Amino acid sequence: MSDEKDYLKEGKRNIEEGEYQSAQFNLKKALEEHPNYPDINNLLGVALSLSGRYKEAVKFFKKAVELNPQYIEAHINYALTLNQMGKLEEANNEFEKAESIETERESEFEKLEFSVRARISNSHKETATLYVSIGRFDEAVEELRKALIFAPNFHDIRTLLGKVLMEKGDLEGAKAEFKEVLRRSGDYIPAAVKLGLCYYKEDDKEIAEDIWKKAQELDPENPTIKAHLDLLKG
Repeated sequence: MSDEKDYLKEGKRNIEEGEYQSAQFNLKKALEEHPNYPDINNLLGVALSLSGRYKEAVKFFKKAVELNPQYIEAHINYALTLNQMGKLEEANNEFEKAESIETERESEFEKLEFSVRARISNSHKETATLYVSIGRFDEAVEELRKALIFAPNFHDIRTLLGKVLMEKGDLEGAKAEFKEVLRRSGDYIPAAVKLGLCYYKEDDKEIAEDIWKKAQELDPENPTIKAHLDLLKG
């Protein structure tokens, strides 16, 4: 690996795959370059805690929340580890800090005007699109989920998230997003088309056909729906 970004990315992957010893190695390497990055300190704490090395883990969680007192995830991880150590009062204190920060954020979020939320959401969408163009699908998914926090009813963004999940091979995740779009909108054709395609890829052609035919009833002249129905004739 050539730089700390590679070590950080590899460390995250190690944690996701349960390779906690490897995660510790990679994250310590990343920390050598950036000792004051809250994210790296938090992730190293996670890797250590999941390995049962609680005393070491709390040092990194403590550093993470000192560097960023608003870091909810680090407060929660810190609390969970303290709880494992039997330090219930300290654990409860960290949980309360996390809850307080979250409540404060929700209050501030509610004050945001719709136009501001839309601008923030679309900014995340644009970043996600750039990531998709270079094949960085994990980062794209992360940006799109951020976008949906600010604009959960932006159907184009949720549909794009479903498409990216399809590219990653996560058909179940993609279907969940397309279904959520249809639940919220009732008739958003692009989501219906892609939902049908997910089932088609899983060889559930009857379900795919049913979805596409219902979409066609809403938009009889739509060439995209017709093209997908033609797939079933092959």
